[in-house]
Amino acid sequence: MSSSPRKSRNARRVLAAVVTLALLAAWPSAALGATPDAPNGWDELTALPDWAIGDNRTIETRDPNEEPAVGAVETGGFDPTAAFPGFQSASVDSLEPAPCQAVNDDLCKIDHIVIIVQENRSFDHYFGTYKSPSGANVAGIPAKPSGAFKPCIPHPILDTCVKPFKTTNPVNKGGPHAHITSTLTVNNGKMDGAIVAALRGIGAGSYYCVNNPFAQKCKKFNGPAGQPDLMSTMNRKVLPNYWKYADKFVLADHMFGPVDSWSLPAHLFLVSGWAADCPTDIDSCRSDVEINSPGPYKWTPITYLLDQQDVSWKNYMGEDTDVTCPKWPCQAVGVPGTTPWIWNPLPGFVTVQNKNLNKNQPVSELFEDLDNGTLPEVSWVLPDLRDSEHPAHGSMQPGQTHVTKLINAIGSSSSWDSTAIFVVWDDWGGFYDHIEPPKIDQNGYGLRVPALVISPYAKQGYIDHQTLSFDAYLKFIEDRFLGGERLPGDRKDHRPTIREDVPRLGDLTSSFDFTQAPRDPLILDPTPPVPRIPKGVSDALFPNRPL
Repeated sequence: MSSSPRKSRNARRVLAAVVTLALLAAWPSAALGATPDAPNGWDELTALPDWAIGDNRTIETRDPNEEPAVGAVETGGFDPTAAFPGFQSASVDSLEPAPCQAVNDDLCKIDHIVIIVQENRSFDHYFGTYKSPSGANVAGIPAKPSGAFKPCIPHPILDTCVKPFKTTNPVNKGGPHAHITSTLTVNNGKMDGAIVAALRGIGAGSYYCVNNPFAQKCKKFNGPAGQPDLMSTMNRKVLPNYWKYADKFVLADHMFGPVDSWSLPAHLFLVSGWAADCPTDIDSCRSDVEINSPGPYKWTPITYLLDQQDVSWKNYMGEDTDVTCPKWPCQAVGVPGTTPWIWNPLPGFVTVQNKNLNKNQPVSELFEDLDNGTLPEVSWVLPDLRDSEHPAHGSMQPGQTHVTKLINAIGSSSSWDSTAIFVVWDDWGGFYDHIEPPKIDQNGYGLRVPALVISPYAKQGYIDHQTLSFDAYLKFIEDRFLGGERLPGDRKDHRPTIREDVPRLGDLTSSFDFTQAPRDPLILDPTPPVPRIPKGVSDALFPNRPL
């Protein structure tokens, strides 16, 4: 198990205090000023190493190319053992670790939380036919004993109803997925409006194969009865790794999007528990489920509370994303290799822009952090366009490869034994789902999305039936690292609901068994054999399609 970043910070502070007290004891009080009796060149700042006095003075006597020993405390060139005979140098591991801030002792076994976010798939689309090897019930698409699907939803153009169908095509078009299409899809709880939403909702004109069910170029996407591929569901052949993670770890079958809307508000809820319009200052913020602005976002994100408690965090994104730009967004949506700003709003929060833009890093930095044993306590990993699994942006297979590589890297690192990995998709992408979302407040919930929990302490082959939303991730972070403090903390805003405290919201700790010995990681082939893309179907990105 790797040393906790909190433990390292605490060790430096303790050693700083020890050295400071020793210096004070060693020199007469008069010597602490620049007096004639003081040693030549002495003053109270230059006498102390920079880590002991903060950022007031920079002192570097060590060769900058020399790496400190693992576990050693850097002292800026100051050697307390030489200055004070009998002083014993302390390593990080020999000092008392900082007290765990978790709400219970079990959570103290988790030092790292990694949230991997992919794009635009519903639960029924990815796991609608999943059968757990454990025999546990899964809330997939209702079916008859024959295997035929029960739901049949109206298709106005065909003047009949159509059922979900199975597909092995990894290139999908999906449907529109804004607030209005969510409302049409749910249809007052009937859950029969997905095709109507695709015909009438925002962006509907872009979905040719919904409007032309039997067109020649749509035959490789649509179902045998002319169903648009938003009615499709996949199987183990197409999603071998995702289904294996569900076999071995935890699949949540009641994870709902946090808001009945599209990607940007969903990602805002992921990191802040809210989406709002703020015409002037934080007091002006009011809920906005249709927000389409790059910021600045003036309400309070979870990183504000993490910074207050000195909890380390990073936000990893597509390799070619401009992570140094002081004003977000820095690049247009639709550039391969980049993470669009609508999937990555954290840099748009004023509290991040003020001092933490350097915590937004390309995904290669995650692999370096794992190699160096410096994985932050909390991190988010966002895809670029090619890796996102976003429908109408190429095959979903590069996304499965991307996620597998991330999980393999964490599983192969020293951080594995103390890490909780959460994999989730930001919204339903216009695909069919049969379960009505609960109405928590004016903002949601949204339609169901797939969600996995992967950890050495995750239960094996467990189906989590609790009602969950992205608020559960915030709650898990707060309960582990913040002693249960809830957003917005002392930076009050006008959010209508403290989402983490909604009674209906489940607790992700139910997906863990902290009494078990840490389980081995599941290392999978990132490019497993999967069905080929049908002949004549393009795997190119379509950057101008709705996100």
